[in-house]
Amino acid sequence: LPHVVNYELPNVPEDYVHRIGRTGRAAATGEALSLVCVDEHKLLRDIEKLLKKEIPRIAIPGYEPDPSIKAEPIQNGRQQRGGGGRGQ
Repeated sequence: LPHVVNYELPNVPEDYVHRIGRTGRAAATGEALSLVCVDEHKLLRDIEKLLKKEIPRIAIPGYEPDPSIKAEPIQNGRQQRGGGGRGQ
């Protein structure tokens, strides 16, 4: 795959490595993009620890994080959300 987009970070850092490993197979190159909300900052740090490398961050104008918003707890790796979707 030339591109992998993560709309949610996985709760297991090894799963992130597996996902982005789908880019650049067979000596080809690829790019991975992860959309990270304030609730997922700990998950991102865990991935960086596993990789032993900082992942570059780019704030998109108009979508900058609001420092007044506090992270909500993520249980079992995912934020508890009510409503439909994905079997809920």
